Amino acid sequence: MDLEKRPETSIVPKEEVDELKKQVEVLQEAVEHLHMELQEAKLDQPKPIITSDMVGQIGGLILGALAIIGIFWL
Repeated sequence: MDLEKRPETSIVPKEEVDELKKQVEVLQEAVEHLHMELQEAKLDQPKPIITSDMVGQIGGLILGALAIIGIFWL
């Protein structure tokens, strides 16, 4: 059993709570605005000509061709 006395919690004034709620709303709007800017920045980035997937496929084709050539070389 918990027999220790707990410290009394202080009651926050309603004005302070309302002010904090307004600050939270402002911060949420700022985060939404920054999120939209980030999405626009991602769309504006130039697309790479050769992606890593394409490099892997080209490398696989070259290795496959070398294996086929190696089989028939003898």
